[in-house]
Amino acid sequence: MPEVRDETKILLVGSNYKAYFPSLNKMNITHWTDKKKLKKALGLIFLAKVQNKKKRTNRVVVEYNRNSVNLMDIDNFYASLKYALDALKKLGLIQDDSREFMELKAVQTKVDKFKDEKIELIIYDYESGEN
Repeated sequence: MPEVRDETKILLVGSNYKAYFPSLNKMNITHWTDKKKLKKALGLIFLAKVQNKKKRTNRVVVEYNRNSVNLMDIDNFYASLKYALDALKKLGLIQDDSREFMELKAVQTKVDKFKDEKIELIIYDYESGEN
């Protein structure tokens, strides 16, 4: 019988969640008070959507999968995860977002229709034999 991975999964379906994962360009023109509100709102969304609220104190892998009609530039794509990582840390779902405590696997996929857009975050324990 295959072993089941102990993971925390957050699935955000629909294009309305894209606002919570802003590009670097958008972040640079956003007022600091709006950034603070956005981070707080994202934390509350995660709290409601998280299927396994296991607090992790060891090194983890965070998979960031983004299906979108319009793909971002690479720098904007990685920067779009900033508020999400801050929210995960504040909720205790990751210990820290430094390389010492986290490995990031990020993939963006182009979809044809807005109804197919989704953002998925998966968190699981890092295993040293993993690539």
